[in-house]
Amino acid sequence: MTDSIDKNTGIRVAVIGEKDIVLPFKALGMEIYCDTTPAGILANLKKFCAEGYALVLITENEARKVEDFIDKRASFTSPIILPIPNGVRINEEDPTASSFAMDRIKKNIERAIGSIGNV
Repeated sequence: MTDSIDKNTGIRVAVIGEKDIVLPFKALGMEIYCDTTPAGILANLKKFCAEGYALVLITENEARKVEDFIDKRASFTSPIILPIPNGVRINEEDPTASSFAMDRIKKNIERAIGSIGNV
């Protein structure tokens, strides 16, 4: 693991997901976690909450596994737990199947600035 603390700002950022998706984030100085079991994801999220991380990016497939925990943390200001799109649809026949991450992003924006209409 790399040191996830930005040297200029002191902000801690982590990324959770499948290795091939999160590995590029390591090059940006973010700490990556590839345990995609529900128990592993939950343990890491609890660790990030306790250790003062500012932002946790989590791939949408992994976010779905711990959706209840993410919902409970939605009112907390830190860390921001932000699902990111995998880029792969779970169900090719359903055009909304991969909208989980985008729906969460919209909810976070709405929470920050109010209603956003059709974004």
